[in-house]
Amino acid sequence: MPIEKYPILCELQVSNDTPLTRSLYHDANACVEFIQIISNHIDDTLLQKVKSSPALGIMIDESTDIGLEKHLIVYVNYLHDGDMHTSFLTLIKLSAADSGVVYNSLVGVLKARGINLERVYGFSSDGAAVMTGKQNGVSVRLKSDNPFMLDMHCAAHRLALSSLDAAKSVKEVAYYEGLLHSLYSFFCRSSKRLEHLKVWQDVLEDPQVKPTAVHQVRWLSFANSVTNVRKTLHSLLKSMESDSDDDVMALSLFQVCRTYKFLFLTHFFSDIMSELALVSKALQLEKLSYSQLTGTIRTACCSIEQQYLVEKPSYGPNLREFLTTYETQETFHGVLIKRTHKDTRLPVAVSEFAEILLNSIQERFPKIEIWEAMMLFNPADFPSSTKDQADYGNKQISVLLKHFGKEIGGKSPPVCEEGALREFSLLKNYMFDLKVSSFEGLADKILSQEEMWAKFPNMTGLLAICRVLPVSTVDCERGFSAQNLIKTRLRCRMGLENLDNLMRVAINGPDLSAFEPEVIYQKWRSVKNRQIFCNNKKLDKLINM
Repeated sequence: MPIEKYPILCELQVSNDTPLTRSLYHDANACVEFIQIISNHIDDTLLQKVKSSPALGIMIDESTDIGLEKHLIVYVNYLHDGDMHTSFLTLIKLSAADSGVVYNSLVGVLKARGINLERVYGFSSDGAAVMTGKQNGVSVRLKSDNPFMLDMHCAAHRLALSSLDAAKSVKEVAYYEGLLHSLYSFFCRSSKRLEHLKVWQDVLEDPQVKPTAVHQVRWLSFANSVTNVRKTLHSLLKSMESDSDDDVMALSLFQVCRTYKFLFLTHFFSDIMSELALVSKALQLEKLSYSQLTGTIRTACCSIEQQYLVEKPSYGPNLREFLTTYETQETFHGVLIKRTHKDTRLPVAVSEFAEILLNSIQERFPKIEIWEAMMLFNPADFPSSTKDQADYGNKQISVLLKHFGKEIGGKSPPVCEEGALREFSLLKNYMFDLKVSSFEGLADKILSQEEMWAKFPNMTGLLAICRVLPVSTVDCERGFSAQNLIKTRLRCRMGLENLDNLMRVAINGPDLSAFEPEVIYQKWRSVKNRQIFCNNKKLDKLINM
């Protein structure tokens, strides 16, 4: 709601006999000050936790708002009471989108807030050249300040790029995507056609869904579009067939959609793109760790290979059912299937798409030695036999300490190598005895105990670093979604300060039920002398406080 509406809301409360002054603190400036006080309180609380965290991870992303202003959004991973948290830190206005401006803006804000760059061990971005360039990228510049920092290209973004790699290499994808756009335009830009489709869906008892647009900027929106088409394919065909006598466009689309090629590709893309969408959602989880990332990618690669790249592929469930039922049939739900000799290429196209997709995923998600060494703390990899437990983790701990336990560029390491090696032999036996099934559970269990920090200061410090390392920037994307909900077409003149404050309240603020107005009120009063309206039986007037 626009800030200019605040005076009207105050008038409404007065008319409802709410004990307010007649004019004091009713203007928009007072509203801006209230928002500023609330935002400052939330920010101060966050910074106390961030500054006390032994290790930090930073995620950044760029965007242009509706007012055509370039912004850099910053999120931070930190530890508080042993648990890892991710919070919105700030929104920065950029004068340009080059690496020097981004770096200087980011470092300036961190230093102004008292955040020590030497405790920032992780950096994640969208992988653009500005961010990850080998010569002057932001990550390279940050590593000059802290050589122990590790950078990571957003996992969800890499998965989206992998699907695009496959789509660009197989011509059937462009063909099918064009048909999805045509179906969307045909039905959703005509209320009459859409209503006719709904009638057929009622008659045929198909789901009440409609064709949707494929958005290039949306991660794997292709999956939603093709799934909707598959679910209501019978109704789509009948609707276009019934209109084909009077509608040339309906006839043209019907002739294409009744082909074996379209039917085959609909079921294939519904399978594989839905599977990719599930993987994408898994990579967009909050507090995603490298352990979860590797497990998700490994499972996805195995699934693609087993279903599509073996000698006799089994395919996904929808395509498998389609082939079993209609491979030799002449009709699809009473609609004559149009076949050509070129249909023999379809299984080849499936294999090509799956192979390119698999290779792209494996290329974009390579095994990096130091990240793989962090699997040392993953309970899923713990050996079951006592004999194997004795030598467990020796290679991984050496790799980690080579980076975090030795001096680099004159900078002292965050972990004492000798101390960590002594502690590891004892700590790993404690880890084996913990009844946890994930890296996240193990880290939370160990890092939440002061006793563990006292006994194993070096290993807990190393574990803390591994815990806060970001592998995704999806929180930044969510932050930009919040920005676009606040700064709309009708509020496009909103300045950065107000936008930053409103985003902080919306993203980091507590639920209304947990909001403590007394704390905010006392902060507001402490800024300067105020005229306070006291309302009780003995006093009903303005007093200076």
